[in-house]
Amino acid sequence: MKFIYRGRIAVFSIRVLRDERICVIAEQRPDCSEEESFQWMSRVLQAVDSIHQVGIYCLALVPPNYLPKTPLGGIHLSETKRRFLEGALHPANVLMCPHTCVTNLPKPREVHSGNYHFPSEKWFHWHGERGF
Repeated sequence: MKFIYRGRIAVFSIRVLRDERICVIAEQRPDCSEEESFQWMSRVLQAVDSIHQVGIYCLALVPPNYLPKTPLGGIHLSETKRRFLEGALHPANVLMCPHTCVTNLPKPREVHSGNYHFPSEKWFHWHGERGF
């Protein structure tokens, strides 16, 4: 059984924590169940990782004929990316996998006694869980 319409897939990158991350948006068939969708998405993640050694940041499935088209009928990538970034795609299923591709997380800040980054830190230092 086919889950995705052939040729109705958009792949682009977005900037997250100063690096480019891969997003895949595909039109899913209307008769596809949620379980089948997530099985397909899991297989795509594994295939991309094993073949290309890169992680996908977001894999989203939208309803049929939902992706914007060019005048010649192809996928309009820049418009799809714009809608994704604005939260206007309204996908039916989404699989976010930041743990597979975000490897440059900043180190946590160390709080030294007397050096407070926020006013609330000073309050908690003096009052702790006791409150007032």
